[in-house]
Amino acid sequence: MQRGSQSIFKNLFNEPATAPASPEQPTRHQKKIQCIIDYYYCTGRKKVPVSGRMVSINYFSLINLVAETFFLSPVTVREIIESNREKTDLLKQEWKDKEPEAIQKAMQKKWPMLVW
Repeated sequence: MQRGSQSIFKNLFNEPATAPASPEQPTRHQKKIQCIIDYYYCTGRKKVPVSGRMVSINYFSLINLVAETFFLSPVTVREIIESNREKTDLLKQEWKDKEPEAIQKAMQKKWPMLVW
């Protein structure tokens, strides 16, 4: 046995467990859900070109786009949106009078890893 091999093992696997996240700090799952809701709302407010006109994206196309972006099924995305309706409604109230460009900037700042 090599010298020091046991000390490496003890240092790696005998560390104290980290404290659980505090209730006011969101977990990774909660952050993912919030990101999906934000993306759903922001993308739903955008206009897309159709036959030379700028129109809002329809609901089914929006659900499919969010599903593709987050590697989820459309059914899962609909369930997330429906089960978090209060978060979606709060987001709508917060951003209802803002321009899509302002919303997009805020989302880029909040979620810089996504293409808005």
